[in-house]
Amino acid sequence: MKKCLVISVGKVTGQTIAHQLQKILGEGVEVSATQIKYREEYNQEAQKHIDLILFTSDVSYMGSRSLENVEVPFVIGARVINHKTIGEIISIAAGSEVLLLNDSEESAIEAIKQLKDLGLDHLTYYPCFPGAHTHPKLPLVITPGEPQLMPPCCKTLIDIGTRILDLKTVYKIKEMLGLEGMIHDSLVISYIKDIIGITRSIDKSRKAEQESKQVLEMIFDTVDSGIGFLTKDLEVLKINSKLQHILEINRRDIVGKKMSTVIPSINSEDIKREILHIEIKGASYIINFEQVQMNGEESYLMTVYAVDKIKEMDQSTYGRVITGGLENLKTFDDYLSICPEVASMLKQAERFAKTDATITIQGENGTGKEIIAQGIHRHSYRKNKPFVPVNIAAISHNLLESELFGYEKGAFTGASKEGKIGLFEVANGGTLFIDEVGDAPMDIQVKLLRVLQEKKIRRVGGIEEIPVDVRIISATNKDLLALVDKDLFREDLYFRLNILPLYTIPLRLRGQDINHLLKYFMSIYFEEHIVTDLLSYFDQETLHFLNHYRWRGNVRELINLVEYLSYIYEGRSFVLSDLPKYYLSQEDRGRLLSEDEVWLLKQVLNYPGCGRSSLSKYAKEQAYALGEGQIRRLSTLLQSQGMLKTEEGKRGLHISEKGRRLLGKYL
Repeated sequence: MKKCLVISVGKVTGQTIAHQLQKILGEGVEVSATQIKYREEYNQEAQKHIDLILFTSDVSYMGSRSLENVEVPFVIGARVINHKTIGEIISIAAGSEVLLLNDSEESAIEAIKQLKDLGLDHLTYYPCFPGAHTHPKLPLVITPGEPQLMPPCCKTLIDIGTRILDLKTVYKIKEMLGLEGMIHDSLVISYIKDIIGITRSIDKSRKAEQESKQVLEMIFDTVDSGIGFLTKDLEVLKINSKLQHILEINRRDIVGKKMSTVIPSINSEDIKREILHIEIKGASYIINFEQVQMNGEESYLMTVYAVDKIKEMDQSTYGRVITGGLENLKTFDDYLSICPEVASMLKQAERFAKTDATITIQGENGTGKEIIAQGIHRHSYRKNKPFVPVNIAAISHNLLESELFGYEKGAFTGASKEGKIGLFEVANGGTLFIDEVGDAPMDIQVKLLRVLQEKKIRRVGGIEEIPVDVRIISATNKDLLALVDKDLFREDLYFRLNILPLYTIPLRLRGQDINHLLKYFMSIYFEEHIVTDLLSYFDQETLHFLNHYRWRGNVRELINLVEYLSYIYEGRSFVLSDLPKYYLSQEDRGRLLSEDEVWLLKQVLNYPGCGRSSLSKYAKEQAYALGEGQIRRLSTLLQSQGMLKTEEGKRGLHISEKGRRLLGKYL
């Protein structure tokens, strides 16, 4: 029996998704759920031969990446509003203002978009999430399964339940688990029926037939499968844009005609079989038929979806390709910061987005380079086309060329019989984000340069040159010019890629962001309430330390720290010794104490609460050559470096944990 583990931030979310998935996949798959904070349980489950891990969001994925020695295929799920739970929203008066409450800003904005896409755009939504302070204090709150986060201003709460997996994620899970045949009860058909029912409810509520028709058209066209409605005689009543693309035909050229004019194999006998596996324009598709009623007459609902591309792409590629509605992509608003310098950088990125020039984003690991790249795509004229990310450093050298450019059938031993398209072709019309471009081998650099110059690619083992229209955004944590000087990076490629340069800012230079981000991520990981006062969780010394820490891993390291602290939290304030040991060892490394500093720290250790006059007295008694003015300057220095401190309600100086730790080297 196959085993699938669902990993979420919140307990309810994980249980809901696991229940949905179990119902869809049936008895042949065992689906279980856990939360990212249960590290031990995660490791135990992973060692029981888990076949697939489903992370319910990017946050649950990021929170689990620090777990070691677990090599299990995974999917990061995309989720949508549960269509069957929105009846109360339909009845809210048009023009009303509401808060949309979710566990993060990203999730709240995404839920608002999905509600609007369903046609529920008669309301004005304001995103509300832990740590948010800018939303108006409105009495009416809508939440997709997060009622425990309800703000004090709330008078009425409408809980529409946890968002469920979208169809694309379900099909991806099915393929990665190697399940044969169609998913029971045809999710696509059920999905379309739900939307039609919802649209009718909206129509009845608003008494606006034309508006309802536009809503249905919009939803119909954004479904990720090809959809067609046929008469009982198999004449085409309507097709969506996806099916139009698959058939390579304009709607007006097919509506009113027999479907067999473009798919000759479709006839009355085929429809009775309900499921067909056929080839269209050289690609393999599954077609499903179900008898429905349209305007009181017998009709057929036809759903068409490709299976070959899912099979052709491996997890590392397919699992990260984002196309179509782009609902999973970040915007510049997802780059969490209150730093003016960051705001200026993002404003520049937004200006660059309006051009089609290549962009190179340079900055340390963990500074959000991919968020910026996604934001640029979302603000560009290519925003409705694919955004395809690839990490050069994550793909072995011998596979890199075929991943980027694809290969023809039989190009090498082990190659697919059908061949495979590369990421440049997948991204055609859109954006290819090349991360860690500084790690590109020289032979790949030559090919990248040629694509930028000629706008054409050639598959491995192929002869034909294939035109591609792709905007390239690259990113690196390396100094590319230094690599050029060492002959490790081509100078001509550098200037081709770096037409528009962007530089991210490390967290240690964004002082005001540290507390802001601590509050934001603690509100998520601690799952108790919105964190507004960090001194409720940290003593003054520890908070001071974190605000002056180097943050070599930047925001990624801060998230990992918050996750670690959520596991060990016992209801008391964190002190320095609660931090992982490497935090303190990094801070102490290389700091040597002078003889005078050692003497002064020893006196404060032995006589806690002593003042400068007492220290002068001790110096005279011990015949130690240190005057009162020197003691004043020295104690001020040690206080500024966090080795001495004053305590509220107590007199004089006291040695801090850092002071004890450094002094211990000399005792």
